[in-house]
Amino acid sequence: MPPAPCLIQTIIFYAYLLIIVPENAQTPMQQVNIKQREGFEVIDFNLQKTRAFEGTSRRKGQKIKIANVNRNSKTKTISIVFEPPILPGKTITIGLRTFSNPLSEGIYEFEFTAFPAGNKSRGQTLGVKRLSFYTDV
Repeated sequence: MPPAPCLIQTIIFYAYLLIIVPENAQTPMQQVNIKQREGFEVIDFNLQKTRAFEGTSRRKGQKIKIANVNRNSKTKTISIVFEPPILPGKTITIGLRTFSNPLSEGIYEFEFTAFPAGNKSRGQTLGVKRLSFYTDV
């Protein structure tokens, strides 16, 4: 019988977020915020390795220019700003790379919010997703 799979703590991975900007959107999408809502520790993403492209993680299209990526440690939020903004009707993928997996096993929950172009724009929550990490499988 083969050994049971186990999680190696130093694995570095990309977490991919697929966003479809509706064709009937009135304004382009300028920014995406990713907020960690749950987890025993803050997952440390390597912001310099953040990337975005048209299409999906399996069908990568043209690269998308990211103007700025920053982290607010107090709110546990990463903000990604696109320049130029993403036009309605586009499907994009954002890739976030970690430095390593968290040391504490458990469920880590993230909330995703998109913001249209403009100075006084209000965000729209895209959803909440969970990542599960186990140390002894």
